[in-house]
Amino acid sequence: MGASQRMDIKKILTFIDLVLPFFVVIGSIFFNAVCLIEPPFIPDKFHWSVSLAIYAALLNVISKVTLIHFQDKLSEIRLVYSIDPDEYLENQSARVNFSEDGAVVFINIIVSGSPKRILASKINLVFPIGVTIQKTQESHLKYQINKKDNSIIIELNQVFNHNLKKSLNNHSAEISFRLMKKDRVINSPVETRLESKSWNTELNCNELYLLK
Repeated sequence: MGASQRMDIKKILTFIDLVLPFFVVIGSIFFNAVCLIEPPFIPDKFHWSVSLAIYAALLNVISKVTLIHFQDKLSEIRLVYSIDPDEYLENQSARVNFSEDGAVVFINIIVSGSPKRILASKINLVFPIGVTIQKTQESHLKYQINKKDNSIIIELNQVFNHNLKKSLNNHSAEISFRLMKKDRVINSPVETRLESKSWNTELNCNELYLLK
């Protein structure tokens, strides 16, 4: 994928998963020193080792369950820009080469996670002043154009059914818009921003470049 517009939560959780064994060991030694578990049916010389093993097992289970809980709470919004509605390539940037004064851009929006958090989110696409944005007939109800900021505002509750209740898994929708070139030369990316009140909702997208 291209740019992540918020803190990359998945990478953070992956890192935590990698370092968890270290903290489990340290925590087990600490608790073992504070409160040694002494099972009466175990010989005294084995108490330290058995107690350490019990703490390690408990901390490992608790940490894994907690990590899975946070992973399940993640919501992800993926935007894939394309100039061809039949070909969306998440790992490649989309480039609008203005061979003429106008071009149509397509976006595939893919969402996973909590519908409440996702539908409350907005996406802002900010364009260089050298282009004018126009709605297409197919998508004219799915976003708003802010002429002052030369941007598109996508409210996801206008793109997806606002009555969705169950967790979403790769639900997708397509929108499109037309760009008209004003400046003779354009060489600029489009800035993509996520507006969400949830810390555990992230946006990932490929890059959209305007070139001429």
